Amino acid sequence: MTVRRSDAQAAPRRVVVAPHGSAMRGSSALRRTTWTPLPVERHRVRSSQRSPTMSGMTTLFVDGWFGPDPGDWQELWALGLPGSARVVQDDWERPERGAWMARLDEAVRQCAEPPVLVAHSLGCVTLAHWVADGARWPVRAALLATPADVETNRKPEIRGFDPIPRVAFPFPTILAASRNDSWMTPDRARSFARDWGARLVDAGEVGHLTVGEGVGRWPAGAELHAELLGDGVSALGPST
Repeated sequence: MTVRRSDAQAAPRRVVVAPHGSAMRGSSALRRTTWTPLPVERHRVRSSQRSPTMSGMTTLFVDGWFGPDPGDWQELWALGLPGSARVVQDDWERPERGAWMARLDEAVRQCAEPPVLVAHSLGCVTLAHWVADGARWPVRAALLATPADVETNRKPEIRGFDPIPRVAFPFPTILAASRNDSWMTPDRARSFARDWGARLVDAGEVGHLTVGEGVGRWPAGAELHAELLGDGVSALGPST
């Protein structure tokens, strides 16, 4: 089923970051489902919330195709990460590499301090392109969760992200690969981890880490994130 945008949603937007707690909903990354889009205004950061930098923000989520999904692990992590935010793309359904890189670039620039990036699916590939383009702003570290292999999954809507850059990331990086991810095989994940200079972590059989696959809070990933933050405190609390 084709998801149609209203005339209001088709208008250009300058939104790049949505702090957690604001209403920002979409559909599972790399999985088309029927949903009712919210008005554009619900995606905006209110003027009272805006500042020259996103003060205190240390974690920036970089979502994949179709954007955030209600109840996804990123949203659940954010409950324990005050000030965290998610990059907001102008068009979640029809990704354009240059536009997605620009939104990521602006979001990182707005951070008050070098953030830890938590990228998922096509968000990982967007980050790889941003790094290959020069990565103009400092980043503390990155967690790449089940990257989407757009070179072997040649969907017309995302062909602009192919080929995937093999440039080494200039900051500490962990790549969490799934054993049963239909979007990237373990061997391909190992190859990208090597070229990106990332530590490869076997995430087990977690599919593509979407809500529909029942991964819930993904506590093992939260521990990896805590490791990159350097404080040893999981977003899900000490019990995990």
